[in-house]
Amino acid sequence: MDGATISLVGSVACPVGVCFLGSMLGTYISLRSTKGPRERVFIHRCAVICSITAMCYCGLLFFLPKPYRFFMSILYVILLLSGTSKVRKKQMEIRKLESGDEPSPVICKIVI
Repeated sequence: MDGATISLVGSVACPVGVCFLGSMLGTYISLRSTKGPRERVFIHRCAVICSITAMCYCGLLFFLPKPYRFFMSILYVILLLSGTSKVRKKQMEIRKLESGDEPSPVICKIVI
């Protein structure tokens, strides 16, 4: 291989590898901080969905022509911000339900 090919492979493979390792580390830390089994399953699903979304975004940035790349960035930021807040709310609901602070609706129906 010549120097240009090695440079091209290194400039593409290194950032992708670092991003992949960062997502794995973030997923591991998030799963480790969960409190119960339902929350763990929910966080695992969210991590998979976020990874797929990020890979699609990177792929579209690479293949789309120049003016559409900027629109993808705007859409990605909007999805990221709204998705983060929704996931956090749902995670807190699951954590509250699993902690036993609030009785679940099924238990209420059985008791009444």
